[in-house]
Amino acid sequence: MKPDIPAVLEDVARQLRESILPDLKGFKANMVGMTAAMLDITAEAWDGAADRLVRENGALAGLLTQGADVTGDATFRNAATEEPEDLKISTLERINDQRRRALVTLQVRIEAEDSSAAKALDAAIWDELRASTERRRVALANF
Repeated sequence: MKPDIPAVLEDVARQLRESILPDLKGFKANMVGMTAAMLDITAEAWDGAADRLVRENGALAGLLTQGADVTGDATFRNAATEEPEDLKISTLERINDQRRRALVTLQVRIEAEDSSAAKALDAAIWDELRASTERRRVALANF
């Protein structure tokens, strides 16, 4: 048997809503309803996590490489070069976190510069941050 994590989470959420929630009231009903919603959100996030992280890590690497060219600082290029040894979510998130920290440092540097290359890179960074936020949007959330 191959466990299908999103399907399992969605089924548990459905069971909570259909079999348990109708018998509850007040705080307990709210907690079960919220738990079911969180399971649905987790199922959605699980399914796309690796894809999102691989795409983000590539985009961040590109921005950091540009940053090395604009600033002349090889530290940014070095932050962009690590390749994951596997495709575990934890590995991809670790690389994502490292690249995001380097991107913050890069953005502070280029915002202090007045060149057209720095301004273009700053705009590209903001574009990626917006795209990253959109990729992380939860379709099931009503907020």
